[in-house]
Amino acid sequence: MNDRWRTVCGLLLAACVAAGSSVGCVVDDDSEDVETTAEALTTGCNSGVGPGVYDQWITSNGVPREYIVQVPSGYSQTAGSRLVLYFHGFGGHWDPTTNPPQNSQLATVAEQNNFVVVWVNGLAGQGATCWGSGGTWCTGRDDVKFARDVVADVNAHLCIDQRKVFATGFSNGGMMSHRLACEASDLFAGIVSIAGAPMLTPAQCKPTYPVSVVEIHGDKDFGVCWNGNTACGDPNYYNSVDGTQSFWKSRNRTNGTPVQDFSNGGATCTRYPGGLSNTDVQLCKIVGGTHCTPGDGGCDTFTTLNAHTRIASFVTSHSKPRRR
Repeated sequence: MNDRWRTVCGLLLAACVAAGSSVGCVVDDDSEDVETTAEALTTGCNSGVGPGVYDQWITSNGVPREYIVQVPSGYSQTAGSRLVLYFHGFGGHWDPTTNPPQNSQLATVAEQNNFVVVWVNGLAGQGATCWGSGGTWCTGRDDVKFARDVVADVNAHLCIDQRKVFATGFSNGGMMSHRLACEASDLFAGIVSIAGAPMLTPAQCKPTYPVSVVEIHGDKDFGVCWNGNTACGDPNYYNSVDGTQSFWKSRNRTNGTPVQDFSNGGATCTRYPGGLSNTDVQLCKIVGGTHCTPGDGGCDTFTTLNAHTRIASFVTSHSKPRRR
């Protein structure tokens, strides 16, 4: 690994519109409500790395792996930024020159809301690039460790608030986000899965800490079916959307009154609050929605739901409580 990050496109040109807000936590008996404190900040503070887009390679489990980082123009060397890892769908690949992620809507909302976003690249498997999100799917790699290694490398170069690290992704990437909620809840404060589902069974998913979860899903998705893998005739297990929601609500012990905070056309978003450590579980259901990312070009046009702004809203309003 190079100690010096490779800059892709220099300083970002767009001005930061609005910095992400810091929100306090109502936590369980093992935690406490605090704002950002010195012990939550990473060793990358004051490292000299500034705003820009960087193409970075690390070695994880002996294999060279690539990820691309966007540091917003409002980044501070001392304040502690929020960090979001994005996992592409099956067959996806980010290339900093021919398929630059900085052209995506997620890049725009990350810049506007002043958080660091990382696009991670999967390894080849199952006939295309994919993530080892559980079961017999895309085996022969440890993508949970890779995610941990990416966060550790970013932490060594940038000033990150370790209580504000998130994972998101589409399809197989959303499935990978669920696996991280199951197996890396010590690291991630929350996840946003877009057209994904857990490939680990409820019995296999054993998070150490409470973690907030958002699922954005169309009920006519025939790539990752609403009613689970059997509804799609897929031999690889994944849970239904309703089953997934029930699992996370039970696991987090949400007990607040459900709040519908978005409704437009066929899309509604419902939040189940009051979970352990101020976690919540959210579902954005798109009636008639297919296998795509709402808000992206070519996706369903009968709704104004934008998955990227939903991610930004979630990221800037959640954090993991500091452990005593």
